[in-house]
Amino acid sequence: MIIADIQSTNPKKIEENLISLRKRYECNTIFRKIWNLVVKILAKFMKLDAKYNSLDRIRNLGLVFIKE
Repeated sequence: MIIADIQSTNPKKIEENLISLRKRYECNTIFRKIWNLVVKILAKFMKLDAKYNSLDRIRNLGLVFIKE
């Protein structure tokens, strides 16, 4: 998996970036709205990719959870 390889190269930096994004998401309403829009668009692309590509071509499967 490509994402797992990226995360394993520098896990501390990845964790710091995730914490930074989480803080921005909680504090900044404009960033939250933009981030939610990005997540919706990427989720649509992932659904289309899973629907129209064969299982042999799918390299990575991800789930997007939104906490409400």
